[in-house]
Amino acid sequence: MALDPSRPLMDIDPRTEPLREWNRLARENAENAIVSSMFEAAFKASEPIETFSTWLLVGTAAVASFFITNADKLLPFIGPKGFLICGAFLTCAGFFGLVSRLYALRCKIQIET
Repeated sequence: MALDPSRPLMDIDPRTEPLREWNRLARENAENAIVSSMFEAAFKASEPIETFSTWLLVGTAAVASFFITNADKLLPFIGPKGFLICGAFLTCAGFFGLVSRLYALRCKIQIET
């Protein structure tokens, strides 16, 4: 029986009070379980993202090492300004890769706690 807002609270049967309390507790437990499962799902989804960011960081490092070791061969094609721009992009990619790894580490710490 739902509470009717037009009915005064004095008309509520005291025998149904334990049922209303049980209903309130069941609803609260269900809400807590939903929030808990949402956090757990987010933590589980962070693992593939962490692996993906690791591989992207490794790929960026490989491209940067290739770029640096073959700078003398690439310089005629892209020019000095292009070389600096490519270096800046690789530096930004490495920096953001490290930031991503830091966030992944913080997420892993939260999973373990």
